[in-house]
Amino acid sequence: MIDLPTSNGQNGFENEFGKGRAIFVTWDVTKADDLEKTFRKIIDAFKELDILINNADIFNDNYWKKTIDLNIKALIHYSMLTLDYIWESIKMAKEM
Repeated sequence: MIDLPTSNGQNGFENEFGKGRAIFVTWDVTKADDLEKTFRKIIDAFKELDILINNADIFNDNYWKKTIDLNIKALIHYSMLTLDYIWESIKMAKEM
């Protein structure tokens, strides 16, 4: 699970899902610079990625730039990185 650094999501996360079954990573998804680093943490923890659920969004007329950054840009960036990883995994599996 990825959430903002201000989130309280870390507390009890392992207890709910079990140690080694899920991790909690803090990241503001609107910051593209941290995208690769956060993705690497997830891959390093599990050695593979089977599914991506993009569930971050906001709707606020007063913050339209942040709404675009979160609802569109972050969704596209993270989805593309995930697809690149999955395609590479499939390609490597076919070569075996």
